Amino acid sequence: MSAAARQFRAAGTLLAGLRDAGARIVVVSPGARSMPIALAARRVPGLETVAVRDERSAAFLALGAARSTGRPAVLLATSGSAGAHWHPAFVEADAAEIPLVGLTADRPPELRHRRAPQTIDQTDLFARHVRLALDLGALSDPDVPRAAFASAARVAVRAALGPPAGPVHLNASLRKPLEPPGELLDLRFDGPGDGPGIRPPRCEPDPEAVGALAPRLAAAQRPAIVAGPVPACRALPADRVRELAARIGAVALCEAGSGATLGDGAGFPLVDAFEPIVRCPSAGSGLMPDLVIQLGPPPVSKGLDAWFAAPGAPARIVVAAHGVPDPWHAAHLLAADPLAGLEALAEAAGGADRAAWLARWERAVRAADEARGRALEEVPGQAGLRESRALAAVLARLAPGRHVLLANSLPLREAELFAPPPRTALSVITQRGASGIDGLVAGAAGAALATGAPVLAVLGDVAALHDVGSLHVLRDRALPVVVAVIDNRGGRIFEQLPAASSGLAAGEFEAALVMPPRVDLIAAGAAFGIPALRAGDAAALRAALD
Repeated sequence: MSAAARQFRAAGTLLAGLRDAGARIVVVSPGARSMPIALAARRVPGLETVAVRDERSAAFLALGAARSTGRPAVLLATSGSAGAHWHPAFVEADAAEIPLVGLTADRPPELRHRRAPQTIDQTDLFARHVRLALDLGALSDPDVPRAAFASAARVAVRAALGPPAGPVHLNASLRKPLEPPGELLDLRFDGPGDGPGIRPPRCEPDPEAVGALAPRLAAAQRPAIVAGPVPACRALPADRVRELAARIGAVALCEAGSGATLGDGAGFPLVDAFEPIVRCPSAGSGLMPDLVIQLGPPPVSKGLDAWFAAPGAPARIVVAAHGVPDPWHAAHLLAADPLAGLEALAEAAGGADRAAWLARWERAVRAADEARGRALEEVPGQAGLRESRALAAVLARLAPGRHVLLANSLPLREAELFAPPPRTALSVITQRGASGIDGLVAGAAGAALATGAPVLAVLGDVAALHDVGSLHVLRDRALPVVVAVIDNRGGRIFEQLPAASSGLAAGEFEAALVMPPRVDLIAAGAAFGIPALRAGDAAALRAALD
């Protein structure tokens, strides 16, 4: 068998192994060195090959797909700097625990460190931001059985699924000739393909640890459950969280990104869009809990942050499968999947009569919704469109079950403050691993691709500019994605920082932090062949959404 044939068959075996382990999407960017692998991917039944010209967009698309499904998405790039463009997405996947498998094609060892073109050291390209970095060697090596590449695929997916889940880097050397022999172009890399794949293990709570913490919950007079943002594939079930909260006698404060929020229909004591309550100066007198059960990552809430950092802060139990998500340095830790840990605590602690505590919160929820409604009332003759009203109008127009991606900075925080009642049952997508604003257009595209469901991405103008190049993905794939840009002339979230009132001149503050893009996003959409509408007031926005 020729070296080119061995190379092509090894690539197909590797990709079929990734499919059998659970991967379903391969995002391919162009390149000669990676061509044999790209051609093999198209010949693996059960793998969808998605072509994306820019590696950065490709990586965030794969991230969006994996974040929505929990399945590892596969990336393919050629040699040189191509794979380095994945790094921001790998950082987010690392921090948010999202499974990715990145496969870089490489020049053979005899060309490395010799100034050969498009050749860099790719063996440790992502440093500590991957769960595993594995050099596969040369795919054409006659001494390596093809079964070893199928085994490497299983190793990669097992590492990507964790726990903790995260990105994995595979590096494969390919030699010329890169073109597979013509007689192999009709080959199909069939295989099992119908097995369960590799599933991530559940982390069950230790009974002794539960027994040590349950008395604290039983003794609490004002318990609260707090659910922060998680990837959409690990969204908390609202009905179960509400049921457990009711059994305990706790109020459940669930942020938009937790999954158990924004009109899930579960009802009190599950509370969504609670931020106006916990930010209220008078809330501390009767609404601050004496014990908090934090499910998973820390909440985004500014109000809760102030509570947890203040003297006399409530005691906290953090339930997390791994790691210590406690930036306030004062929590007890229960190592478990969040829902499993909450179920175990509820069973061990039992219920209690906390009706007065819940009644205070129920009154506060009604008052907050009434105040929110007044704040969102349109003022006759008022020109323009505030961020809060724009976001409220967008959320109110979405049909139940729709997917909405809320960008970091203002959109996510404004949703917590101004989501109008009654709130629609939505699937909320956030990017809260490293909490960056990059790659969100591609991330929305990945969610739509993987789920087949329409996605509305609500971005600020800076976030939109960050990923304007990914508009080509929406056009090429004709994906059901709508991008709603709140164009407020720059990073206005910085106006909430102390620096905004520190005496900096307005021009210097804008130049250093706000940085208005001054880009015509309507024209940018037209350049990519994507229709765009401008809405300058509430009526125009409603018409555009309809």
